[in-house]
Amino acid sequence: MAIFVCHRVNKNIEVGKALVGKKVEHLRIKAETDQVKIDGDQFIIRGVKNDLTGLPIMIYGSLNNINEKYFLSQNRPLFLKLNGVVGVPVSPTNFNQSDSRIFSYSKGVFLTLEKAKIDRMQIRQTFSIVDWLHCFREKLVLRCNSFEEPIRGYVLGAVLGYQDEFMQQNSEKYKNTGIIHLFCISGLHVFFLVDGLKALFRRLRITKETSESLLLVLVPIYYVIGGGSTSLLRCISIVWINTFCSRFRLKQRNIDTWGLVLLINMYLNPFVLFCLGGQLSYLLSLILITLKFKNKVYQSIALFLVEIPSLLYFTYQVNILTVLFNLIFIPIFSVIILPCAICLLLVPGLNIVLGLPIIFFEVLIKMAEKMPGLILVGKPHANVVILLFIITLKLVTIDQNIKTYKQISGLAFVLYSCVYMLLHLVPYGEVSFFDVGQGDCILIREPFNRRISLIDTGGRVGFVKNGWKKRQKIEVPQANRTSVNYLKSLGISQIDNLCLTHQDVDHIGDTGTICKNFRVKRLIIGDGMLDSLGFKDKVKSVINRKTSIKSVKSGFIVRNFPFQVLYPEKKGKGANEDSLALIGTFGKQKFLFTGDLDQNGEKRMMEMYPELKVDVFKLGHHGSRTSNSDAVFDIAGPHVTITSAGRKNRFGHPHKETIEKIKKHHILNYSTQTSGMISYRYFENDSGRWITKFKGN
Repeated sequence: MAIFVCHRVNKNIEVGKALVGKKVEHLRIKAETDQVKIDGDQFIIRGVKNDLTGLPIMIYGSLNNINEKYFLSQNRPLFLKLNGVVGVPVSPTNFNQSDSRIFSYSKGVFLTLEKAKIDRMQIRQTFSIVDWLHCFREKLVLRCNSFEEPIRGYVLGAVLGYQDEFMQQNSEKYKNTGIIHLFCISGLHVFFLVDGLKALFRRLRITKETSESLLLVLVPIYYVIGGGSTSLLRCISIVWINTFCSRFRLKQRNIDTWGLVLLINMYLNPFVLFCLGGQLSYLLSLILITLKFKNKVYQSIALFLVEIPSLLYFTYQVNILTVLFNLIFIPIFSVIILPCAICLLLVPGLNIVLGLPIIFFEVLIKMAEKMPGLILVGKPHANVVILLFIITLKLVTIDQNIKTYKQISGLAFVLYSCVYMLLHLVPYGEVSFFDVGQGDCILIREPFNRRISLIDTGGRVGFVKNGWKKRQKIEVPQANRTSVNYLKSLGISQIDNLCLTHQDVDHIGDTGTICKNFRVKRLIIGDGMLDSLGFKDKVKSVINRKTSIKSVKSGFIVRNFPFQVLYPEKKGKGANEDSLALIGTFGKQKFLFTGDLDQNGEKRMMEMYPELKVDVFKLGHHGSRTSNSDAVFDIAGPHVTITSAGRKNRFGHPHKETIEKIKKHHILNYSTQTSGMISYRYFENDSGRWITKFKGN
């Protein structure tokens, strides 16, 4: 079966690659109403059937008018004809960035349709049972939308399976407290619903055989209404198989049922064990059904130990208070929160009363998140994770009275300690240019993590339209997927120097995200930027009070700072022409960073430092013609240039004139557009090398 599944997956991936870039017209798709998401003039549809390949396809497009928006909002299954460009799920462009491809593949999506436009719309006249269930689910979603947060999020996430939106809003709290498995371990609400139905059938004096027959029909129905997630499939399958065996008096062992369900799930979703939810769902349920514990405390400790390797690989951190949090939150969640969420969904008008426990539960989690105990470890290698898992599994399954128990415990402690030390004492340093799209974010990490500096933070430039085109969706900050993820994977919790070159959003827009996730000791800005409106709006309100602010200009000497300040020459306003320009030597390479400094500023800087020579020049203003003057190339004489710009950006960066200058001077150029994240890694002996995420150069 494994060979067949791998062949099927590889075939689907190859089909997608062969169609990339193809323009299609009149693509016919069948879409369920709860698979259509609208945000302003943008829409996302997960098409169930299409006449291109027959595979599910994720569609990203824009609406032409308000009539199309109204049509897609109808609670009816749809037939659509679309025009667009075929693509595939995007690969991660930065090292240690979460792989959205795996997430898409786990949903059965191997193709995308970009820049889609609706050509024709039609409501399906005939409904199947599945269509009706999707419509009913959408009605429940609309009811949930009338609830206030956090009630809305809990009902949508825990009962209706809108895990993506729910975890996007709450994942940080659950990761930090270590209770993220609440939403992927066992599908507690399914067991609650089944027990409730059994009690109702007994009250109605329905025989056990008849009630079990009814459950065999009703349980799969909830799989559609509940969203069809990985944890739900496992739970539904186990309940259905157990009910089936009970109904027909068949003998079965829990471990056999678990194994059969895993095989079924892997056939339907071969990537189930590549995601944190899938790993925790099957791993922790296996421990629960195979091991017997003296009490809840021992059970909670065992579950905590077993989940650590997966948590380190996906979240890079662990909370030593997780055992305590499990003992407190799991009973509250299963006995109070889930029943309240289900009743809120089924019985209108009770949100004032039944919403209070959910609000209180949210307050408790926020309080727990602020408690000490969170340890940032970093991301171990996959082989190390497997070794940690084997040792930990042996530790929780062995009898504590056996002599070798202490030896295994000691070995596990030594292994985890070594992993922590190795990840925090990385022997090489690096100068890394993150791929943050149309923006700048540069990491300078010295060997053994002695000093961490960050130049700019990146940030998304938003273009929100008015009227019916106005978007409501709050997107996850770009930094969470790029720089924050990477820094945490290295075990970094503190930034010594955060340098902001000027006030443009694409350079400082994610400062709040950086300050939220790391302790920033010192903020370095150009003289005069402190008084600019852009700084006050985007930075001043989000930095920590313990962060010192240092305004600098050319010639200023800053203690324990790995750069020399070249510009601005005088006090400015934090605009492009006042950009902070820095130079520093790392390994044997001298780097020049100029933000969005214009040509006049570059020429003035070269006049001030006529002897300036560099090895690497980060192109100014993303390779724009307004920067990157001949003076920099002729006087500084870089051997390598770095372009940080968004793919197919609307500004046309880098401009043709800049590219011609690079070619004229025979300079090696790396670009985040083709290479993704770019990193120069060096050791104490000054030996170093360039590595890129993709072989784009």
